[in-house]
Amino acid sequence: MQIPRGKAGKTLIPKVSCLIRLFNSSKRRDPVAIHMLQVFLPLLLQKPSLKSNNREHIKYLDKRMEWWKHRKLELISECEAIQERLQTSFKTKKRSDQKAFCRLMVQGQVKKALRFVDHASDIDRKHDLTTDIKKKLKEKHPKAAELKQSAIIDKPETKTDRVIFENITQDEIASNTKNLLGSGGPTQIDMDTWREMICLKSRGTHPQTLADKIATLPRRLATNTIPHDYISTLIACRLGPPKKKDNGIRYQ
Repeated sequence: MQIPRGKAGKTLIPKVSCLIRLFNSSKRRDPVAIHMLQVFLPLLLQKPSLKSNNREHIKYLDKRMEWWKHRKLELISECEAIQERLQTSFKTKKRSDQKAFCRLMVQGQVKKALRFVDHASDIDRKHDLTTDIKKKLKEKHPKAAELKQSAIIDKPETKTDRVIFENITQDEIASNTKNLLGSGGPTQIDMDTWREMICLKSRGTHPQTLADKIATLPRRLATNTIPHDYISTLIACRLGPPKKKDNGIRYQ
């Protein structure tokens, strides 16, 4: 869902800033802060139904914020129930590729729109990730070879002065966010929603605070040695097995 206007939306943005701040500055919470951020946004902003309205969004967002605050597992079970219902409705609902293409083009989401153009050529179809498919993908993956010393270049390490990353500022984050387009990344939240959280002046001072915390995040990643486990969900890549025309598996 889009972030509702008013109090409900204003309470969400500070929580996002808080989770990023925990990673930037908290030694006790930084091992889990990024992981919490990755699940917080998709859980809190899951639409209750395909045709839900703003009033329902406010009601559910308020309830979920309380659940998150008090660590209630009902938050997870509710969103799982929504996903199950949506999957069933998507299977039975016929979508018009032409209408979807026009809608996405108007929104400026060209890459998404082009998927509908290629849909007829079978490019976008994927196998379900079953045990058998996983086995075939592993068979396609090349085995690791032993390291050859001749392939190693003996060259002094090039050091980058940390001061250059100070150019990543709150203003730079806000300015670039206004011009970016794209679908959801690890948080599954697209740029339209991030733009609302970072650039919308009606949210008071919360967008500026969020932009500042986001600017601190890449500076820390660029200038500190971060354990992989701390950011594994941030850099993870979810691969899908596309179908070939002969129903085989395309490895990518």
